Amino acid sequence: MAKSRRAPVNLTDLKIKSLKPDQSGEYVQGDAQVPGFGVRVRPHGTATYVVMKRRPGGGATRITLGRVPATYPPAPGEITLAAARERAREAVAAVRQGVDVIAQQHGERARGKRRRERASEVRAATGFAADSFGELATRYIAQECARLARGAEVENIIRRSLLKAWGEQPLAELRRRDLTALLDPVVESGRSQAAHKLREVALRIVNWAIDRGELEINFLASPSRSRGSAGALQRSRRDRVLSESEIRAVWAACATVGTPFGDLVRLLLLVGQRREEVAGMLWRELDLDHRLWEIGAARYKTDIAHLVPLPAIAVELIRRLPKIDDVYVFSTAPGTRFSGFSKSMERLRQLSGVADWRLHDLRRTARTRMSRLKNAAGQRVGPDVAERVLGHVIGGVRGIYDRYAYLDEKREALDLWAARLDEIVSPPPDNIVPLRAGAAA
Repeated sequence: MAKSRRAPVNLTDLKIKSLKPDQSGEYVQGDAQVPGFGVRVRPHGTATYVVMKRRPGGGATRITLGRVPATYPPAPGEITLAAARERAREAVAAVRQGVDVIAQQHGERARGKRRRERASEVRAATGFAADSFGELATRYIAQECARLARGAEVENIIRRSLLKAWGEQPLAELRRRDLTALLDPVVESGRSQAAHKLREVALRIVNWAIDRGELEINFLASPSRSRGSAGALQRSRRDRVLSESEIRAVWAACATVGTPFGDLVRLLLLVGQRREEVAGMLWRELDLDHRLWEIGAARYKTDIAHLVPLPAIAVELIRRLPKIDDVYVFSTAPGTRFSGFSKSMERLRQLSGVADWRLHDLRRTARTRMSRLKNAAGQRVGPDVAERVLGHVIGGVRGIYDRYAYLDEKREALDLWAARLDEIVSPPPDNIVPLRAGAAA
């Protein structure tokens, strides 16, 4: 019958490899360097590193440290001789201090099992590793994008750019250099605004994790929140307003571009609303008989419902649109809303001959020119009214206590602007000369 414990020797990898199983029972080959440490060899040949130590005031305890490697490098669960000796010394010191090392090991194995189970569940649910950026971003899409006014755009940025680059990267390891590497090619391609949006969405997702307590620090952000972006990403305030000749050229080119994009652009200029709000216009939001468009709070940037009085020309434009989808007003196929902005804008710029402008510039153009208008009584459109037309939140005490909708005032402002826009895009022929007062008939 094999001895349960053999006399200590100076263990080496070669010596351990020479240990043979004993069919009469398992044994422990002790080590001369670390008292109580050795290799347990079972009859079927499995070899593990163990350490024996007597507990203070109690019996002896045998602690398993790890399997002897079958090959090198060691597989998971296997450890080298040097690592096993170090673990043995740590375990002996812990037992001397009264620590229940075996209970600790059981706890670690249970936690490891839970981590593996969670990793499997996360992979099945999101397609990404647990605690990766991909897991977080996928949950952000599911929980937040549906509530955002531009949720579809944000989701598209996440799936098209962020998940492709960072999907499997551990969230806690992301740094500003990773964001820089992602943004540089976008900036170099001349799409600085796209780089701004990409940066904004990345920071938003990580800040969401911080707010939920899943991360402590946003290492993607600059050290100081008050510090603006530097270099090519430094944001400058855009002030582009189209001239009357440019408005005329763009309006005419919209006829060539056709529906839905040409009509969408014309409506943007008529009502001064944001691109995503007009592009996502729903049939159920419209009351064309009363010339009213109500954008629900869930779809509006400020999370407050917004009423837009429609000028007659806008109502006529919407009535002429083909009803391709029962939900979306601007659609190219059932079940979808218009989304092909980049190619359509490039064509519109070429056809109109107007360069260096964006769809958001139409909103600024409408707002700027609205301030110049006067009603029949000679009163200008008030700045508060113009701001409310655009859906901007009025700050301060007035914004808190003044809950009046200003619907009539907004309708008058938009009607005045529509009339002026009609004069710009349909000027009288050059050969018509107005009669001077008092001239002979």
